[in-house]
Amino acid sequence: MKKISELLGKFLTRQRIVRPMEAVRVCALASKVGRHSHPQFRGKSFRKGLLTIEADDSVAGQKLELQKEEIRKLLNQKLGSETIKKIRVKVKIGERSEQY
Repeated sequence: MKKISELLGKFLTRQRIVRPMEAVRVCALASKVGRHSHPQFRGKSFRKGLLTIEADDSVAGQKLELQKEEIRKLLNQKLGSETIKKIRVKVKIGERSEQY
């Protein structure tokens, strides 16, 4: 008899739910960590090892650009694996974001 975790894992993989769930988990963790950092940031998207974070202004964006390797290491430590390979910083300008 198979374990429910094995069956559920296979089902989620077949339904292509695993990657979107991982993206939500990574972005949520990034946003949680970002609320308590200086400067603050939010996790916007995660795909194929690339995490995009968003800052409120260009000064914060520049600071985050300098800190992104430390942020990556901290988030990977909290995730328990090298899930995040690279971080991209974007700055929120009105309703849109501008990439650094």
